[in-house]
Amino acid sequence: MSWQPQVDSICKSFSRKVNHLKRLRLLPKKVLETIYFSSIVPNATYCLTIWGTCSPTLLQDLERIHTRAAKIIHNLPDSLTSTEVLDKAHWQPFSNFYKLKLAALMYSAYYNLAPKPICDLFTRNTAHHSTRKSLNLDVPRFNYSIGRNSIRKRGSTLWNTLPKSYQAIHKLEHFKEQLKKDTKLLEKIDFLKESCMLSNKDVNFYYLRADTVCIIYSLVIYSFIYLFIYFRTLL
Repeated sequence: MSWQPQVDSICKSFSRKVNHLKRLRLLPKKVLETIYFSSIVPNATYCLTIWGTCSPTLLQDLERIHTRAAKIIHNLPDSLTSTEVLDKAHWQPFSNFYKLKLAALMYSAYYNLAPKPICDLFTRNTAHHSTRKSLNLDVPRFNYSIGRNSIRKRGSTLWNTLPKSYQAIHKLEHFKEQLKKDTKLLEKIDFLKESCMLSNKDVNFYYLRADTVCIIYSLVIYSFIYLFIYFRTLL
């Protein structure tokens, strides 16, 4: 199953609405931001927790449109990078919208506020006796990308990444408010490096797969054998 058609349709609608902001440039920035975040962004993020499990490449298209909106509203030059644009506009990346919505869904599922079929997708972790991990969920293992990108996998990973102080908040509204303020925490959540986060490895270190190590090892051995034979022929 591919979310390409869905994301393409959203990108077209999102881009068209952002382009309309150019005609309203004479309005104050605060008014333009209100229009953008209250009417344009909600349409672009509708059901984001479902189709947000698409590949990161597809989400990058939405990220570029989001950055273009910041340039239009704040009248920033095209020479700036996406990170510089968002920093100057004091905006969060588009990916944070997905993380916020997924985190809210996980809170509702953990505390049985969501419909029962959604709550049944997740299992509380009873294996850990430490206080720090007492509110964690079991993270399912999948062999294929469709499983690793699913809500069950990503949702459990995100929930376990949150500090216990966030997990233990008693009201959903307070949970959302606290998470919105902590932009650094949201930006640290990276589903591409989730296996490193769960195993307490360095997320910035490149870990080789076992089969890759075997290939490299074989190449080194064959290189030594070739050099040995070559120098034997010279003698």
